[in-house]
Amino acid sequence: MIKETSIFTVIAIPELTNTALDLIGMYYRSNEYLFVLVVAYAIILIPLSLGLTYLEKRVRYGSFGN
Repeated sequence: MIKETSIFTVIAIPELTNTALDLIGMYYRSNEYLFVLVVAYAIILIPLSLGLTYLEKRVRYGSFGN
């Protein structure tokens, strides 16, 4: 989990946060845009985390016993 979070933090968090801050500055609806920011973070991070966990398990146990 730590690996995916650090990669995601470098790539997507600044872009999502800056977009949310721009929208908050334009429309003054902080709760709605911060909620959308959290949902966007979850939509991107959860599938990535599940996919990489599956891949790590498959690679880790796939070569043992051959």
